[in-house]
Amino acid sequence: ARDGFIIAQPAVLPPLAAFGHRFAAWLIEEGLLEARFADWDWGTTALRMLTNQITEHDWTAFEQATARLCEARTKAELMDEAVRRKVLLAPLFSAADLLSSPQIRARGFVHGDGVSATLGPFARFSAVDLPRSKPPTAIAATALLTAWPARPTKAAEVDMDRAPLAGVKIVDLFWVVAGPGGTRMLADYGATVVHVESRNRLDMARAVPPYIDAVANPERAALFHTTNANKLGLSLDLGTAGGRAVLESLIEWADVITESFSVGVIARMGFDYERIKTINPRIIMISSCLLGQTGPWKDYAGFGNLAAGVTGFHQLTGEPGATPAGCYGPYTDFVGVRYNALAILAALAHRDRTGEGQYIDMAQAEGALHYLAPAALEYWHTGVASTAEGNCDRDMTPHGVYPAAGEDCWVAIAVRDDRDWSALCTCADFADWLRDDRLRTVKGRRSIEDEINARIGAWTAGLAGSEIVDRLQGDGVPAHEVSSTTMLFEDAQLAHRGHFHRIPHPQFGVTTIESSRVTLSRAAARVPREALTYGRDNEFVMRELLGYSTERCVELEAQGALR
Repeated sequence: ARDGFIIAQPAVLPPLAAFGHRFAAWLIEEGLLEARFADWDWGTTALRMLTNQITEHDWTAFEQATARLCEARTKAELMDEAVRRKVLLAPLFSAADLLSSPQIRARGFVHGDGVSATLGPFARFSAVDLPRSKPPTAIAATALLTAWPARPTKAAEVDMDRAPLAGVKIVDLFWVVAGPGGTRMLADYGATVVHVESRNRLDMARAVPPYIDAVANPERAALFHTTNANKLGLSLDLGTAGGRAVLESLIEWADVITESFSVGVIARMGFDYERIKTINPRIIMISSCLLGQTGPWKDYAGFGNLAAGVTGFHQLTGEPGATPAGCYGPYTDFVGVRYNALAILAALAHRDRTGEGQYIDMAQAEGALHYLAPAALEYWHTGVASTAEGNCDRDMTPHGVYPAAGEDCWVAIAVRDDRDWSALCTCADFADWLRDDRLRTVKGRRSIEDEINARIGAWTAGLAGSEIVDRLQGDGVPAHEVSSTTMLFEDAQLAHRGHFHRIPHPQFGVTTIESSRVTLSRAAARVPREALTYGRDNEFVMRELLGYSTERCVELEAQGALR
């Protein structure tokens, strides 16, 4: 862009087709792209590129038009257009840019001014505010903790088969990763989660690899399997009257309803919180989106990779002064997974105490900013926004990723203190550095950091990654091989913790999913009986959970509601 960088996400998959059409229309409107692109089938673009049906000339024309569009505008101008036009563009803001943005100001997310400023809550609860004051004193914290009922601690009272969330009922309209990953955590520990989807609105998680046997098919998508493990699957078209009638029945049945549509979509369906609580006064509703349900940027649409750009993560990645490298994948989605689960648990705990349901506004950006608290503090204290520092660290030197023997093999090493430095020099036989008093402190080592990194890299390049790690870890120095996906599946620690499960797939043999990631001492996570497929549990949900007759189910199928 005119004053920085922009992420322009190619809308080349079926769930993104509408974004692609809107973006192409904008480029044509600006006179930057030929009119023939107005009829381009964006939903099949990725497939047609893989099968050479789209030429390099065609795609280059689109890329060049995008570049010309962006370079003529500022990041702020492009953000406003992305919100207005609903296209997949994200300015690479710094944390300071976002903290001073009209969106953050309108939502009152920053409390106080200057050095006294603090970040707001990771989610907005309608019934109760998260505390905004400073942490309580030790005495107050002790009093707070002792006010809760004591938990049984005797081994005989621990029942690993008892699911702590048994009886909790959730209607899950979340999709992709940030939402479904959170409800999956609750399903692992006993919640009955009905995941609602429709063939008419393909979940993005079904449209990205890896696929079983590397065959592209929505039913083979491993990401969908892992984010929706332990859930019941209901195929329901909410665009039909019958589908919306079933959703009403689900709301009556449920304790919690989740949704991650664009802001306003669920209300236009007739299911905003005010309507939902007339159906079920005790229900908890959570809406999860990128920037929140209110504010001038509330209509900003996209995914976690774009939110990572807007919130400042991309500005902190890459080499100093170079083009930002960006975080791998939809970073804020992975933050959102945890916060969505925590918010639901907090609301359930509140309802247990008071009987009161509530509405939760969960903005990924606001939750993710808590992971950039040091950058926020630096901005408030100095007025300067943090920038990329490569693999360097302000408190640890040396700190980097170094080559190991073999093709594309690397090792990460972090020297935390002078003891680590001495141990590294001993392991690598850098006797001269051990005798150099200048290098006994972080400040001294930083003065020749490039020289240190080059010499460590020369040492590591001649050794296998596993040997380097064994030597350094054996002497207490943090080090690990940079793992490929294959290495993760062979990792002894992950295997010991049972991180990967191979579970049956009713159509394609088996699929691999990740575990719950959490090990509780008094409850075991459930292992799914099989992978979730389209409408797998339609009959059970409709008849057993909701009490619909067979005849009514047949009618709904004929009307296209159950698909």
